Amino acid sequence: RNSLVVGARSRDARFCGDYLGVYPPVFCDGCTKPIPPKIYELPWHKPRKDPKIYGTSEFVGVTFANFWRAHAACARNAIAIKANELSMEVLHPSYWSQTAWIDTDVAARFYIPAPDPSWRNADDCGDMDCDGLRHVLMHDRDGTLLRLSPSDALQPSSSVVSYTPSIIEASKCSFQVPWNAYLCRNLHLRMLVIESRDPDSFDR
Repeated sequence: RNSLVVGARSRDARFCGDYLGVYPPVFCDGCTKPIPPKIYELPWHKPRKDPKIYGTSEFVGVTFANFWRAHAACARNAIAIKANELSMEVLHPSYWSQTAWIDTDVAARFYIPAPDPSWRNADDCGDMDCDGLRHVLMHDRDGTLLRLSPSDALQPSSSVVSYTPSIIEASKCSFQVPWNAYLCRNLHLRMLVIESRDPDSFDR
């Protein structure tokens, strides 16, 4: 709430590097760690406990500044909001309002990585992709998160949605290649949880 998140200090080559602004939270049992974490807990953003079924996060009054794709001085990338690429099981919805953008490329605002193919194994997710990065939802409550230029009208009820063509309405969504995600307008998506409660749900 009411935060300023800054990427690069300058376009000067001396400040060249990959910058990341925010990972929307993942909620899990006992996964909170002090910052900085101990060396054996790195990478710090990797969930090491089972995720909770329910959870949402609210971001209010966040300003992002100086995030650029293909930094002119060194062709490095900066991403303002990125889905956690190490979260296999779930990425909980996030809700945004009163968002502001300062000197930030539209292409650098979001990025949702594809699931890691190595997760397709008997110990993790079987012969299919793990669900986490397939159901990312960033919802724009007031139109400020997804106002792509200052001249655009505010369009509340817009969302950034991970690459899931089976649930997308083509008339309301457009695929944004730099984000690896869909931009959807007036499409009211929510997370639906279906969980097996059978005793052998982890074994079969």
